[in-house]
Amino acid sequence: MEPNRRKSVKREMKIMEKLDHEHIAKLFEVFESHKQVFFIMEFVNGGSLHGYLKMKPNRQMPELEAKFLWR
Repeated sequence: MEPNRRKSVKREMKIMEKLDHEHIAKLFEVFESHKQVFFIMEFVNGGSLHGYLKMKPNRQMPELEAKFLWR
């Protein structure tokens, strides 16, 4: 992994380790092979926000829907 990417991944790991919120998937463990880094995280049913937005026009969620989901 290139040095800048490795630094970015390590920063993300440190941030995720500190997060503790009921609406954020928990990070349980991180391990790496010589080519990849694996994040073992809490299972969240229902798909990803990214996948959901890909199905929307202009990949945007209507404001009223967002207000309902993130109130």
